[in-house]
Amino acid sequence: MKMKNTLKKYGNKTNIILTILLVLSSILLILSFALKFTIPAAYGSSSKDSPIVEIKNNDKIETTFLSPMNNLESLTLKAKSTSSGNIKEDSIYVSIYDEQGNKIYYNDLARVRFFDLTYYNFKFDRVKNSMGKKFKLVIEAKELPEDYVLKLYDTQDAQEAEMTTINGEKIEQDLSITQYGYVATYFYKGLFTIAIFILMFILFRYNFKNNQKLKDYLLKKKKVFFIQFISSLIAGYSFLNILYKTHYESSFPIIYYGLFMIGVIILLFIYGIYLGDKKLKKEDLFLLLAIPISIMYYTFILCLCAPDDFYHYKLAYKVSLFNFFSFDVSIPKNIVVPGRYNQIIMQASYQNLTGVRAGGYHPFLYLFSAIGIGLSRLLNTSVVVGMYFGRMANLLVFLIIGYYIIKKIPFGKWLMIVYLLNPMFIQQATSFSADSMINIFSMLFIAYILYIRYDKNKIEKKDFLILLGSYLFVFIGKYAYIFLGLLFFLVWKELKEFIKKYKKFAIISFLIFLLISCSWLIYTKVILKIVSNSTGTIPKYIIPQKTETKLGFILKNPMNFLSIYCKTLLNRLYFYILSLFGFRLGMLNIEINVLYIAVYIFLLFFSIIIETTTKESDKKTKIINIIIFVLTFHIILVGLYLGWGITNDVEIEGIQGRYFIPITILLLLPLVKKNQKLNMKNIEFIFPMILIINHIFIIKDIITFFLI
Repeated sequence: MKMKNTLKKYGNKTNIILTILLVLSSILLILSFALKFTIPAAYGSSSKDSPIVEIKNNDKIETTFLSPMNNLESLTLKAKSTSSGNIKEDSIYVSIYDEQGNKIYYNDLARVRFFDLTYYNFKFDRVKNSMGKKFKLVIEAKELPEDYVLKLYDTQDAQEAEMTTINGEKIEQDLSITQYGYVATYFYKGLFTIAIFILMFILFRYNFKNNQKLKDYLLKKKKVFFIQFISSLIAGYSFLNILYKTHYESSFPIIYYGLFMIGVIILLFIYGIYLGDKKLKKEDLFLLLAIPISIMYYTFILCLCAPDDFYHYKLAYKVSLFNFFSFDVSIPKNIVVPGRYNQIIMQASYQNLTGVRAGGYHPFLYLFSAIGIGLSRLLNTSVVVGMYFGRMANLLVFLIIGYYIIKKIPFGKWLMIVYLLNPMFIQQATSFSADSMINIFSMLFIAYILYIRYDKNKIEKKDFLILLGSYLFVFIGKYAYIFLGLLFFLVWKELKEFIKKYKKFAIISFLIFLLISCSWLIYTKVILKIVSNSTGTIPKYIIPQKTETKLGFILKNPMNFLSIYCKTLLNRLYFYILSLFGFRLGMLNIEINVLYIAVYIFLLFFSIIIETTTKESDKKTKIINIIIFVLTFHIILVGLYLGWGITNDVEIEGIQGRYFIPITILLLLPLVKKNQKLNMKNIEFIFPMILIINHIFIIKDIITFFLI
């Protein structure tokens, strides 16, 4: 009877569906571990020490081999030369032919990517259904020095060639080759892995979306976001390790794949509970989206690969040593800018230092990243770990202040969420760049001004410090953004009342503001110049700019400069818009599919339409916003011309879309209208999911760049 009542209680349609989904998901999860779903296989990982083939001048090596796998996509050889230098170009050529004799690969060995200094990887378009088919590898040596010998080594467990010849003569031992491809049908394995995610997501969402007690418990003291943050880091690091190991070391780290799966399942669990919940606060939704998305950028865009990131790293490292005023700084001399994932494992120690010159950005912009670097040095970690610590500090500032921005802004919450999740915004937020602080604090300043004007209608001590502090980071960052200070006129009445009530506090705060900002300006622009003039030398960190000549050109030839200005806008405005939203990431060398950027821009404007608010920008706010944007836009263009251009330029060089991040939001916020009624079913679920998926596609382009 008891069992019958239990079945009656829990044997409803919903629980039957959930049970089936749970069983299927569990089976697929177990299979993903057992069969290593979606992971490419390789034959050969460890190596022997003795060479089996030696190539000299005018030698021609030919070897044929059978592929033991489907979808063959690359070969690897272990080779060393007798020369201490690199292989010279136009001396050794490698060709690969398929079974029909078609050439599928041809390259100069000097241009072939190698790793661990000995392994050369020949990557070509995937050959479908390659299992059991015969291929031929040809190596030709031309114009090598007489004493030059290239030695090819055996790789254990690699597939031995059917026949190897040197200059047409059979050699005793066949050449061994490590082959990369897919042992099993990767399509179905990938399908199963995706099925895990979908089924687990359905399970969590279907089961918990109405469980308010569970939601309240997990949201209490923001515990859910701590869990999400840790699981995102685990998943990101594990996937990076999978990419590194499988692509460069021919091995499969099952432990990291397991950690990746666990991290993803936890993220799906959190999304399943909260995503689409109309009661979820917008600031909580921001963290729900921003934590995993920003950690993906933090993980897969390598350290020092943002614009001028190495320069900013030196400044952050200088501040971590409490070296605020000297432009000489000692940094680990083994640091290199990694171009691929296989270059991120570096063992440079903090004791191995070299002196360099650093530039003149205000030290305050690097306080947070310097704390991360300093902490890593106290823990005696490697330099690379220190870099990730410094970037993590900036990322945490982005998340914490971003949460506060969404919480305080009186309207345009959807818009601000999408704007903060701009790919370029996130890249800069997870780098050492001064932009990481300038961008987020400019958003805080704008949001808090609107909060005072439309919600609070008064200023207290805390509000005054937030306004002054956020504007300080904007002001000391780049002087082009000084006109953001015009937003103070939107709260001029409240500001006067505050100063009247707390006159002494306001004066002291303002004097501290001037001390921090102007003292550095005086030091870099006046004292250093006086010192350089008295000694007759110009330090390396002072770039001589003949701005007077270019300013004179503008004043004497205003129509010519106007022509340069108009040509710049006509020819480059399209690039400014695309690069503002992340069309070119990294050092402007990671080109993102323009379709993904178009989708993001569509979502940005669509977020304005779905906004439900009882407030909107008044006429005064709109006018001041436009004035600030126009003034700042012109200052950026003219400033770049004065700083970097030459008088015979036909266009203004050096401007990137990211320079307009702090001001573009001023044109978008006035588009938000109150009392909008766009009734779309499940918009709270569909809209964020499209945003997440679009970022995943962008990350795919980033990963592809650092792999190939």
